[in-house]
Amino acid sequence: MRTTVATVEHILRKELLIPVRHLQLDQVITTSAGLSSFEWNALLYHLENKYHVHLNSISSTATVRDILTHIQPGK
Repeated sequence: MRTTVATVEHILRKELLIPVRHLQLDQVITTSAGLSSFEWNALLYHLENKYHVHLNSISSTATVRDILTHIQPGK
């Protein structure tokens, strides 16, 4: 699961140019990274393309753990 957290951090930093470091599983991404709704949608888009999943049911108050649960079901 740590690898996937690192992937989320990488997308935020490299793809969306948002200076975020060391996300924790229980952090709300929009709050901890200060994402706008556009940036939030861009993050979901990148994750959907990378992991071939649909994340449209995830709200903007989702934690890192919520997103990882959708990306890696059963883990």
